[in-house]
Amino acid sequence: MPYVFIGPGVAAGVKVPSMTSTIDLGPTFTALLGTQAPQWTDGRSLVPFLARGSDEDWRTGVISESLSQARPGDPDYETLKPPRFTALRTEQWVYVEYEDGTKELYDRATDPDELDNVLPTADPELVKSLNRQLVALRACAGPTCRVADALPN
Repeated sequence: MPYVFIGPGVAAGVKVPSMTSTIDLGPTFTALLGTQAPQWTDGRSLVPFLARGSDEDWRTGVISESLSQARPGDPDYETLKPPRFTALRTEQWVYVEYEDGTKELYDRATDPDELDNVLPTADPELVKSLNRQLVALRACAGPTCRVADALPN
């Protein structure tokens, strides 16, 4: 998702090529205001990117989740009820685990639209590695997320 930052300490024309998430907005805004985000915050400040254009010590993956807002009894319940899932997005891979146990894997390098589930033919060690990182990200909080989001994949 694109963001635009303008202000003191923000270099002109900087693009952040790394994995970011909405969880990074809180720590970024607090850093831009000259204070520190609480220790329990899962996200990371984007200020190193905004000031210098890079940060060597950054995450290798980011978690995303889908939790349906539809409620039984709503008129559109059946059509608005997407399956619940948790996914790990890395530079190359999107690994998805659904609540019903279904899993998917997409290679963003060859399939940027994520249409071809390659899990059935994927290297089992790769799948284990992605699963380990997803499990760690699901369980992390605050500073432990810095370890979980930087696991090799």
